[in-house]
Amino acid sequence: MITNSARLVLAGMCRALESFQVGSSVDPLDRVVGEFAGPLDALVGQMDGEWLEELRSAWWSLEYVNAIVLGGGRSVFDDSERATVVSARKEMLALLVEVMAVPDDYSANRSLPRLQ
Repeated sequence: MITNSARLVLAGMCRALESFQVGSSVDPLDRVVGEFAGPLDALVGQMDGEWLEELRSAWWSLEYVNAIVLGGGRSVFDDSERATVVSARKEMLALLVEVMAVPDDYSANRSLPRLQ
């Protein structure tokens, strides 16, 4: 069963991703990447480990693009980087929405289809 504290963390992550608009500037991505490290760590032991790794994988894509852009001294994405950010954001939202919709123990419901 998903605890109330985990649901609060998941809901906050959903709101942050829903309000995150992928534009050309890296600044909003930098904020989202920084804000998610703590909540992701807070979910350890509260969520199915396989599901959490899927979520982390999408987040790592955001973190990687953020590091590449900022490490290169740039403040804007190229087309490929922007596409990666859009895809990772979509994947994270789908994972979050999916798990938030499951009323009972998520680990018993691993066969649920992924949102498209």
